[in-house]
Amino acid sequence: MSSEELTSGNGLAPFLQLAKSSKGKACTAVISQALSAPNVYVFGELLDMSNVQQLAETDDRNVLELLKIFAYGKYSDYRDQKGNLPNLTAQQEKKLRHLTIVSLSAHSKTLNYKNLQSELDITELRELEDLIIDAIYLGVIKGKLDQKHHRLEIESTMGRDLKPSSLDDILTTLNNWTQQAEALLVVIGDRVAHANKISQEERQYRSEMDKKIENARANIRNSTEGGEYGGSFQDIMEADHDDRGGRKGRKGTKSYKADFTGGFRRGQP
Repeated sequence: MSSEELTSGNGLAPFLQLAKSSKGKACTAVISQALSAPNVYVFGELLDMSNVQQLAETDDRNVLELLKIFAYGKYSDYRDQKGNLPNLTAQQEKKLRHLTIVSLSAHSKTLNYKNLQSELDITELRELEDLIIDAIYLGVIKGKLDQKHHRLEIESTMGRDLKPSSLDDILTTLNNWTQQAEALLVVIGDRVAHANKISQEERQYRSEMDKKIENARANIRNSTEGGEYGGSFQDIMEADHDDRGGRKGRKGTKSYKADFTGGFRRGQP
């Protein structure tokens, strides 16, 4: 059985139908059957039914409290109130321990055997491992036993019903997350704008450099035709080097000499 099947509510559906027309002792009997059913692990819909809530005003209110524990409580909650609650059958006890492992995994994905034994009120290590293996087989949890280090590594679990008082905490967490996400979006937006500005400046710089290079090339071409060049010494030497094919000039080859009073003049061979 998968965790999706356990939380789908399909297993609970027959008991919801029975509970609609049941009151008093008949209603508590339906609840007891649902708590024992092997394929029922969520109880929120049953708990929300008006005739089930009416048990709070009767002598059977302890059955309602037991249902609440199965919906969103832990085995330790039952143990602390055991004197005021109905006794559990073996099947119900195992189920509540399974559900307790699910709740514990919400706080840590690594559960050591010692803490589990304390929470589940189990003394024998073999009994604990058998319980965990059964929970994995049923799809209540997905994980693996680390027998060497005496711990349970949780990968995922089925979902449980939410305790009404926990809704405010969830809303607060979601609001905090939303605010953090909005702040992060502002930071990302600023960085994107800065990157775009740098990119624009880089494109502008490269465009200006391309123009300067083209102007320098035009000046070099003009200087070879007009006889004088008013550019920099480095520009003319590079042009001269290119014109000579990277080789030293031969005798009789024209060259340029620097005239630091006014650019360059053509020298004599």
